[in-house]
Amino acid sequence: MSSEEDQKSNERRAKARKRLIKDMNMIFDAVNKIMQLVFGSRDYVLPVKLIDADSSLDERLKKLDVAKESLEESLSAIEDLKLEASRNKVELEVALERLSFLEREKASAEEELKEIRKIAESDSQVFRKLAGVPGQNEIFRERIIGLVTGVFASVLAAGLLALFSWLL
Repeated sequence: MSSEEDQKSNERRAKARKRLIKDMNMIFDAVNKIMQLVFGSRDYVLPVKLIDADSSLDERLKKLDVAKESLEESLSAIEDLKLEASRNKVELEVALERLSFLEREKASAEEELKEIRKIAESDSQVFRKLAGVPGQNEIFRERIIGLVTGVFASVLAAGLLALFSWLL
């Protein structure tokens, strides 16, 4: 009876082992699919499959070699991603420094432009005074005087014309 029980026990263990291998393979497949979604490529997928103890030693060694190569490729890809990330970080820092410098330069240039405009405005006012160019008030006053003088001259001319035509 004990050999029969041992045989049944061994069969149960073998079935349990096969279920465990099947379940682990399903978990590895799910992890591979997640990695595929995260990395967006099949390059980073690990082709890991658990093998049954009944398969030959050569098959198991081949599968282990494939798994080892895939792991090495994955590690290499991770190192490449780290290097690229560090390069991007350095480029970002340089770009931020450059941006900060340009912002300071812009503020300085704007301040200098304000000063130049003030100087140009004061220079134009000094030039107008020296050259005798009239300002807005002077131009308005001269136009009023010109209008009044024109009206007065027209009235005077009309009066003289009327006087001469009456005398003649």
